[in-house]
Amino acid sequence: MLLLEILLLSLILCISPTVFAGIYFSPITAPDVYVSIASPEWVDYQFSARFEPRCTSGCTGTQDYQLGFSDEGISGDKAAPSSLIVKELKKVMQLSVTFTGGGSNGTKAFELGGWSEHIDPIETSVIATFNLRLNKNKLMELADNQDKVVFYLVGEDVESTRYFDSEKVEIYVQRQKEVKISGLHDVTLSEEAKSAKIKACVYSSTGYVSFQFSGSHSKRNETFKLADQKDVPTTVPYKLKMKTKEDNSFKEIEYDGFGEGDKWEVNRTHVDCSNQNDFNTTFKVKVTNKNIKDLTAGIYTDTMTITVMPR
Repeated sequence: MLLLEILLLSLILCISPTVFAGIYFSPITAPDVYVSIASPEWVDYQFSARFEPRCTSGCTGTQDYQLGFSDEGISGDKAAPSSLIVKELKKVMQLSVTFTGGGSNGTKAFELGGWSEHIDPIETSVIATFNLRLNKNKLMELADNQDKVVFYLVGEDVESTRYFDSEKVEIYVQRQKEVKISGLHDVTLSEEAKSAKIKACVYSSTGYVSFQFSGSHSKRNETFKLADQKDVPTTVPYKLKMKTKEDNSFKEIEYDGFGEGDKWEVNRTHVDCSNQNDFNTTFKVKVTNKNIKDLTAGIYTDTMTITVMPR
């Protein structure tokens, strides 16, 4: 008898499911940064970003990632650049950046042009808060040109998928309205020198100011007066005039509180009045022969308070 042995061979084709994973940023709304002449050299700034380092298909859970800043956005599945382009960013931002959150504890850091450490998040949707420092002078330049700080937050899934994403960060720069007056000094009047001028430097971030004048011996809407030190003082009226380089004719300030709403143009001079050309405002005080003709000899003084307000 012929025995036939038949072997049945089962072929099983195993196809692994396609795995999709990565890091995905949500749109970033960064707060405005405010800068003024009183700001420190480096202005502290903070913004937050939400993103998802996670598997999307063929796997579950979180993905390890790293973060950095760049002048340019990058995305997709590509090889990791050893360094990020930050040529423009270095002009305005300090090299060291720190951040907290991002699905892990503690503070992380990176240098501009480099990446952070690899982070193993505990959640698939996380928020990171970045702390950085921006250069005051560059911010003031951007504010004057109505410009903004622009860069990209870049993230890389550092597990097997090697997937990048980036999101643009736009920081609008707001220049705080501010003014400064300097160069004021005491003047002395006499029978021989009945008038004197004071050249001052008035700085305005807007280019316009208004003034408020108040004498120590005059009430609101009263003319300005010098006075002696007697219990019942003798007073001497005096006149005050002023002009700016942009409005080069003297205007009389007729009384305490006069012209508070008037708008004066002043060039945006250097804040510290670093050269003679910065002295852009002239005040003139004067007494008349009529007012001092029969005056008893003595010392008559007044303190004038000049308040400058941005317009």
